[in-house]
Amino acid sequence: MRTIKFSFLLCLFIFWQNIPAQVIQFWGEKIEITIHGASAAVRGQYYFVNQSDQTVPQTLFYPFMINENLPFPDSISVQQKNQPENLPYQRQNAGVFFSIFIPARDTIVNSVYYLQKTPGKIMEYILTTTERWKEPLSFAEYTIRLPQPLTLKYLSMYPSEKSVSGEYQIFKILKNNYLPQTNLIIKWNGK
Repeated sequence: MRTIKFSFLLCLFIFWQNIPAQVIQFWGEKIEITIHGASAAVRGQYYFVNQSDQTVPQTLFYPFMINENLPFPDSISVQQKNQPENLPYQRQNAGVFFSIFIPARDTIVNSVYYLQKTPGKIMEYILTTTERWKEPLSFAEYTIRLPQPLTLKYLSMYPSEKSVSGEYQIFKILKNNYLPQTNLIIKWNGK
């Protein structure tokens, strides 16, 4: 059995279970990070394509950045689109394991949500483990929502679009044919 780590973000580590790597493709991702001052809510959608003629079960490891500024997240939920219930997961030191089933010749959308405290006014979302798929994402969309009273101090990637919607400043990063070389890091000032 061959094991390959991967991050979805997000930021997933994927563990292959006797399945050739070319059968499953991590096609793309849409990540929305909403800063709440003392915490950040992350909602990710991850697109997987099964190129085989059979349903493929996969066990995934979803890692979190854990350090003195980012404790283990609260309020974790994992879903697979068109399934009414949350998927069960098992907590590990730096992330969670869960299983998905990808139907033959189909694409699924897997969603992960979590809330992470940000006492250091910094948020880091893991992107770099995507390289373990050995091919770029067809598309990636990262949206950062920062409340108006806060000021963006640093963003590790240049935004494609900037706007304001209600009480939020919105920074959108759009990528095609994208293989991340760095993590997404956000720093801000204010309460």
